[in-house]
Amino acid sequence: MIELIKSPDAYQLRDGLCELSFRLVGDRWQHALTVRQGDAWRPLLVSDEGQPGDESLRTPVFQDLRCEEPGVGIVEYQLMGQSGPGVYSGAVRYSAADRTLDFDLCGRARSGTVGLCTFTTYRMDERARAIDNRRDCQHEIPLTPNPSPAGGEGNKILGTGGSLESCAISNLEGNAAVLSLEGIPLLRVKPVPIAGSPASECWFSGEEGPSQLVVGCCESATPDSHQKPANIRWRYRITVIEQP
Repeated sequence: MIELIKSPDAYQLRDGLCELSFRLVGDRWQHALTVRQGDAWRPLLVSDEGQPGDESLRTPVFQDLRCEEPGVGIVEYQLMGQSGPGVYSGAVRYSAADRTLDFDLCGRARSGTVGLCTFTTYRMDERARAIDNRRDCQHEIPLTPNPSPAGGEGNKILGTGGSLESCAISNLEGNAAVLSLEGIPLLRVKPVPIAGSPASECWFSGEEGPSQLVVGCCESATPDSHQKPANIRWRYRITVIEQP
C-alpha cells in the first residue's frame, strides 16, 4: 500500500519498505531515499544540491515539481529547472509492483556542454567505504579523479556533503552500486543505457573518502561539441532489495 502526503514544500511517498521524499530547500527540490530495516527507517541517499552560488552543479537544479498517479501503484514526479547555461527536466516514476524508482533526466544547453550538469550526486554516510566486487577479492577502491563535464577534477568539484545517520557499505557490482547496512543489501542503483546519449555509469567520490555516489554521464563533452546545442539524457533505476 502506498501512502502519499503532499504539501506546498514537501512530498512524501512511502510503502512498507521505502520512502521517497522531495523537500523544497531554498529555490530547489531535494530528494531523499530512506529504507526500512526492522523497526527503524534508515536514510541512505540524499541528493547533493550544493549552494546557489556554486560555480558548478553537483545535481541538476529543479525548481518546479508536479506529482501524478497515472495508475494503481504508480506515482510519477515531473521536474523542471534552470541554472546557468542549463535547462533541466526529469521524470521520476515509482512502481509499487517491483519497488523500483526510475529516474529519467535530461540537461540541455544552447552552446555546448561546458557548465552543463549531466550527473546526479548523492550524499551517503561519511563513514561509508566503497568496495569493488568486480575482481576475485574485495578491496577498497582508490579514489582517482573522475572527469567532469564542468571541467577540472571530478572529486574536487563534487566535494563532500554533511553526514547521514546511517552507516552504509557501498559495493560496485559491474555497473551497478549496491548499498548495504550491517551486511544486509538494501538498495541497488543501476544505470540504464539510452540510445544517442553518452554511456551512464556509477562511481564513488569524495575528497576525504567515498562519501558520495554519483550516477550519470561523466564524459559528455567532445572536442567539437563546445559550440553545438547539447541534449544529454541519463537514466538509472533504484530498486529496493527485499529481505528474506
